[in-house]
Amino acid sequence: MVMEERNSQVAVFFDYDNQKVDPRIIFDYSDNFGWVVKKRAYGDWVRDALYRPEMASYSVELIDRPRFNLSDKQGNDITITVDAMEVVFTRPNINIFVFVTGDADFIPLVLKLKEYGKFVVIIASKNNTSLLLAKVCDRFTFYENLVKSEEPPPLDHRDYYMLLARKAYGVIKNRGIKPTMDNMMATIKHFDPSFKLEKSDFKNADALIRAIETTWNQTEIGVRPAGAEFSAGEEHKAADGDNDILKNDARTDSLNLGINFKQANFINFFIQLFEKHELADKAARLDRVKRLFDKSYPSIKFEKYDIKDFRHAIDLACESRKFVLSGNMFSYSKRYQIERGLKRMGIYINPSMKQAVVKSFMDVYSSFGDNNKRTLNFLAREVYHRNKNTFSKSAISNIFTALKFTGVFEGMDSSSYITYSQPMRINCPIADIREKLDILYLKRIVKITNVGTQDLPLVSEYIFGVNNKVEQLTKMLDALIEMKEIVKENDEYVYKAE
Repeated sequence: MVMEERNSQVAVFFDYDNQKVDPRIIFDYSDNFGWVVKKRAYGDWVRDALYRPEMASYSVELIDRPRFNLSDKQGNDITITVDAMEVVFTRPNINIFVFVTGDADFIPLVLKLKEYGKFVVIIASKNNTSLLLAKVCDRFTFYENLVKSEEPPPLDHRDYYMLLARKAYGVIKNRGIKPTMDNMMATIKHFDPSFKLEKSDFKNADALIRAIETTWNQTEIGVRPAGAEFSAGEEHKAADGDNDILKNDARTDSLNLGINFKQANFINFFIQLFEKHELADKAARLDRVKRLFDKSYPSIKFEKYDIKDFRHAIDLACESRKFVLSGNMFSYSKRYQIERGLKRMGIYINPSMKQAVVKSFMDVYSSFGDNNKRTLNFLAREVYHRNKNTFSKSAISNIFTALKFTGVFEGMDSSSYITYSQPMRINCPIADIREKLDILYLKRIVKITNVGTQDLPLVSEYIFGVNNKVEQLTKMLDALIEMKEIVKENDEYVYKAE
């Protein structure tokens, strides 16, 4: 697999008239294939002057090809093709070609590059892509999927610099090279030319390397799985830094319900059992649960956990609100299904925090002066500094990630997919943002588990912090039905798979 050839060299070509993208997202993805040694972007850089500084910050060579009329679309194709073939013959060390385009006119070029043994990657947006082009290349990915999987940036500069340094360290280690002061600084500058060591907490690059080495875990910097291509998956795993807001196992929740620590710890055995035997979305007969439990934990002594016997353990599990027993059927409770699903999606819903953070965001957005510098990154940092004594960085980042998925943001050129570093604007009345965020959370809950009318007070607790806003919740569910996101079947709201 080409991603395992760590010393591969990569050329990236942007067909900017065809695909207006954030170069940082493209280079973050391209770095998975090897060392990017050639970067060119083709477009009308007088018309697209707003994007020139961003491209220049990544040392992209801008090839100006003015368009004199709307039908003048062939110039970039021809120029890119000629330049790509020139690279084949003059730079044989470059064996991976990344093209940011969805234009079917590049199919002959892709086929010719493959004849010469080159590995060809295509990145393009969903609404502007030739399916034939996607089929003939070696690797294809939707730009939207790269944007969706983008990690939120750190909310202060010291965290940002350390993240940048760890990323550079991982790239160097993955290529089998010993990290040194020179290659570390060169790689960091490759990711962010504005990086300044003196703004970090380290006197020199050697001290930075030593700090990283003491805490390094090789699994931190990994290659994006190939299976992510062609998927519209919106879910993502919670990052380690989110543990302070997402950790919510049987112990932390149950201690407030009259269950002692030992008993709460025992309830996790049932959770492990359900996960191991894939019972999360179904009920199991109690006698089957008993057989599975005895087989999985034959040496468990109930008295060690202040529990009398198996039936007492079942009663405590139900008391914890993690499980329910209906007749002879034992299953996760609706409450725990939702908690479990949100945690797996990396979503943390705290109604009071949500209100405060969204209000801060609306205030910061309204008062922001320079539209060309108004990015989600800048806004998130300002909101964090206003709320850092109340909410954690990871909690605020979690809210911003959710806001990004609401669809209320667009690029200054009206593009629908934006990254954290692109100038952006809101495409709806600013007062509607809170409701759109609530609808997103509600959609996620319905995606986790079907929601019946009897579950609406519980869902109201998650969205609004109180259980008596069922009428407002019903209107939001009706809106999701109208948007064809969910359907209603036999008094249950069901997620409509894409």
